[in-house]
Amino acid sequence: MSIEKAVGQELCFWRIKKGLSQEKLFQRRIFMSDEFVTLKLPKLFVGQILDGLRIRAESWERTKDYLADGVIDPDDPYIEECNDETEARQIEAFYREIIKEIETQLAAQSK
Repeated sequence: MSIEKAVGQELCFWRIKKGLSQEKLFQRRIFMSDEFVTLKLPKLFVGQILDGLRIRAESWERTKDYLADGVIDPDDPYIEECNDETEARQIEAFYREIIKEIETQLAAQSK
């Protein structure tokens, strides 16, 4: 089971129990923890992490587009599993936020 599915199931249960809307649920997921982790990695590793995150963001973007217009890209016909376009958009935004934060920190260290 992927992390997203495991987290999604846990949060889905929490949403039902607490009666939260999907929008509030996603906001809670983003701000669930204010703990920070400091990693010291070679730039090559960070580049690979960013590549993987970009692939995930693009996959969620394709899913969002498919749910909005019903058209699947024949060159890349895979979409992610989610409830609706709003959820796909929020997950895509979450991945892009992670990418932006890593790129910002990387640029600050390169000065």
